[in-house]
Amino acid sequence: MRYYIQYKISDSMMAAARIDGCSEYRIYHSIVLPNIIPGIATISMFTFISVWNSYLIPITILEDINLYTVPIVTALSKGLYGNDYGAIYAAIAVFTTPIIIVYLLCSRMLIKGLRFSTVKVMNR
Repeated sequence: MRYYIQYKISDSMMAAARIDGCSEYRIYHSIVLPNIIPGIATISMFTFISVWNSYLIPITILEDINLYTVPIVTALSKGLYGNDYGAIYAAIAVFTTPIIIVYLLCSRMLIKGLRFSTVKVMNR
């Protein structure tokens, strides 16, 4: 986020806001925050998917089976003598629904944030 803000918000924009009499809170609220929403959406989506798919730390730390994450529940749903693939695939379909919803809600901001970061890196 630091580099995103550094390249997205210019010093002249901040100086112009200070000359206009804006306080630091007003500069952040009116100038910085609206300009970094695509970056926040991108980081939020990547963090959500990372936490949603985590396996090693939850299986090590959690003791209550009700708190297990999606990959752990899917891995534990295998049977002793055989696998019920219908149940496994149905669970995977249900568990991927929140990821699809988050992507659909954040897709425009995600694409805008990724496009900005790659253009700046390529032009550097």
